[in-house]
Amino acid sequence: MIRAVPYGQYLRARRICSTESTFHQQADDLRQRFKDRGYSNRNIKKAYNRAKVQQRSQLLRPKQPLPTNEQILQAQDNSLFDTSSPAQQKVKQVKIYYATCPCTKIYVGLTTRAMKIRVREHVWDINLARATEVLEDLKPLAKHFKQMHNCDPSILKIRGIDHIDLGMRGGDIGKILAQCESRWIWRLNTTQPCGLNEVLSFAPFL
Repeated sequence: MIRAVPYGQYLRARRICSTESTFHQQADDLRQRFKDRGYSNRNIKKAYNRAKVQQRSQLLRPKQPLPTNEQILQAQDNSLFDTSSPAQQKVKQVKIYYATCPCTKIYVGLTTRAMKIRVREHVWDINLARATEVLEDLKPLAKHFKQMHNCDPSILKIRGIDHIDLGMRGGDIGKILAQCESRWIWRLNTTQPCGLNEVLSFAPFL
């Protein structure tokens, strides 16, 4: 994520500078600051080149607001995993999902198996939590249901929110999956205490 800082700063300068000359002046100042902080010339130049080709008029457009947790939770369309053909399902093997309960805290997870199997695993964990005395031995979702919902899996709600088509992607699959999961954890703010995920890792982006 540190390598993204120069691009973000150059992009900000591109947005606020009304003339090309002002932008280049600010860019020179930023370049020196980044050098003083130990950034490589290659990283600085790459960030600058990416930012300078951006159109200021596009950058000034208001961004589409992200849906709130409540809007996502109330969404009725769960077609991400339900409407694909058997051939497509063989390709779409990785799913990002959220699990929630009446107190609206959210857990974001990832699975390479069928969603119904993952749901059963969560229900199994919650049921086993009844006989578990040491909370530290429980997984985050099961721990929450033991503490707040008397280990009642009937109130557990799970919905798919994203999928990754492995048949269309190359590169480091593990890294791609971890990045996708981390983005949703950050987007929905599901790390404890706001949500049920224990950590948000930026390691996949480094």
